[in-house]
Amino acid sequence: MVVYQQILQNNGMSNDTAGLDTLRHTYVLLLGLGMMESSGKYCEGRDVSQCFVEADSAEAGLFQTSYGARRFSPTLPQLFQTYSGDRSHCLLDVFKGSISCPVRHSHNQQCPNVTNDVAGTGPGADWQRLTKICPAFATEYAAVVLRRHGGPSGEFNPIRKRQADVHPACDGMLKRVQTYVQQHPDVCSGL
Repeated sequence: MVVYQQILQNNGMSNDTAGLDTLRHTYVLLLGLGMMESSGKYCEGRDVSQCFVEADSAEAGLFQTSYGARRFSPTLPQLFQTYSGDRSHCLLDVFKGSISCPVRHSHNQQCPNVTNDVAGTGPGADWQRLTKICPAFATEYAAVVLRRHGGPSGEFNPIRKRQADVHPACDGMLKRVQTYVQQHPDVCSGL
């Protein structure tokens, strides 16, 4: 988030103190990142303009993270294990709407046979599948990656280049959600 410190501050979102505001600002930034990386499509597969053919490096999901990013925090493999074992909290119906993600082929002449489908085999391929069908997992995973490795040489190209939009209206929306949950803590039991 250091890369976006000035941008966030210019939009009335100070991260000088750790806590709920900083966490909320992470999700504000994730909203902009998701739109840059996948046009908001939770089920998006790997970027067909790139030649990522290994299960570890192939990006997938709303934020186009990779299984290889797990090395940035011990929390990431734990999240993968938890959601792999219990998909009841994936929130797919919340994200799905009328979105679809058909298989597309690469236009990159260096890798013409690449599609946006799952790359490789093993745990990395399983991770890609989970990321594409479990948006709550993809979101939590991306939030940790953003906080742990989202800087100037970090995981996300749109963050490094400061291309992800930050909108105060998104912060306002999430602040209203935060206030509602604080006033009605029982609402979370339904998740």
